[in-house]
Amino acid sequence: MLIGGAIYSDQPASRFVVINGMVVREGETAAPGVVLERIGPKSAIVRWRETRIELPIN
Repeated sequence: MLIGGAIYSDQPASRFVVINGMVVREGETAAPGVVLERIGPKSAIVRWRETRIELPIN
């Protein structure tokens, strides 16, 4: 997965991350089997199966 950018907002509906060229919001599928759970100011949390992974956002 390639993170192309991200926007963080205090309002969850306004947050998104660009992953592999697609805009992905919290709760959406980022890649097959990978769900974007949460977007923070400096990182995003994705879940793959039962594993949560924190991805830094620059």
